[in-house]
Amino acid sequence: MILDSEKHKQIWKNIFSKYLKFYYDIYYHPEYVIMNCLKKKSKGCMFVYREMNLIWVHVFIKILLPNFTNKRKYYDLETPYGYGGPLSNSSNKDFLLRANMSFLTWAKKNSIVAEFLRFHPLYENQNKILNTTMIENKFTCGISIDYTTKNYLFFKSKQRNLIKSANKNLVVRFSRNYKYFLRFKKNYLNLMIEKKANKELFFSNTYFSNLYKFIKKNGFIARVVSKKSNDDVAYGIFLFSDKYVHYHLSAPCLKNYVPGSINLMIYKSLIFSKKLDKFFLHLGGGNSSNVDDSLFKFKQSMSNQLCSYKIGKRIFNKEFYDLNKKNWQKKYPMLSKTFSKYLLCYHLDDNILQK
Repeated sequence: MILDSEKHKQIWKNIFSKYLKFYYDIYYHPEYVIMNCLKKKSKGCMFVYREMNLIWVHVFIKILLPNFTNKRKYYDLETPYGYGGPLSNSSNKDFLLRANMSFLTWAKKNSIVAEFLRFHPLYENQNKILNTTMIENKFTCGISIDYTTKNYLFFKSKQRNLIKSANKNLVVRFSRNYKYFLRFKKNYLNLMIEKKANKELFFSNTYFSNLYKFIKKNGFIARVVSKKSNDDVAYGIFLFSDKYVHYHLSAPCLKNYVPGSINLMIYKSLIFSKKLDKFFLHLGGGNSSNVDDSLFKFKQSMSNQLCSYKIGKRIFNKEFYDLNKKNWQKKYPMLSKTFSKYLLCYHLDDNILQK
């Protein structure tokens, strides 16, 4: 059975509520999946395989691929931004095999070419899927919230000193107010421009609109403010499910940036998450799998737990995949030099170079 994230929202939610309540993290919400259908002609889907009370589900975005080879319609699958991958309430190998074979049959019948997967680091659910090649093995960082600990001494001394210093001049306020979300959006886009990010990495106005709707029920805005001037210093967007809080996006205010402001924001958000009765604050990983990645090292310095994060790929129709990629390389030789290593590279065109 295939469910559409827009048409079948309630059925989708009922399945998680009945069979997979423990696993219903934000990345599996239909609204979150809809929000991340960023490519043209894409839609959120959930494949469901069930035998009595045993269930296996797979959430993904189905994307019409650019066909440089013939006139047929083919599709790729991709995990929504963040984390995902198949889930099941069973570890029975025979059941998981039947579920996977059912999915592979569906993929073949529905002209699926390739799939890019980001497994969930808090579930390590890569063992729920077959015929997948792991292309990266990374780590993410998180904080298991200890309800008896007040000072969080696991922070590295440098971070504790920055927090102590920043706390003298800054305050962190939590809100869902739309005007603060718009300020975050403005600062986030300014930061992306400052970094000279590729156009593909910019979120659309539709994405931000849907993100705010999601925050109203499943998130909060952390706003770092100067005690003296009341100027904004930094913003963070945090999303949460029943048990977990995820550090989703952040943006320092470039003109007013104060060292230690992000450290203070994470620390205060940790305390706020504790008040919300959450069990884990997930900070995510770095910009790469390099152990010296500066973002990863920063997050690790404020964490007490490392989570194994795997990225996978699989190709269902290798003959077409190879030919289509080859034809894409001929059409976009300059892009090919940089992006050919990406599984779904043929979705890129010259627009990616436009700022």
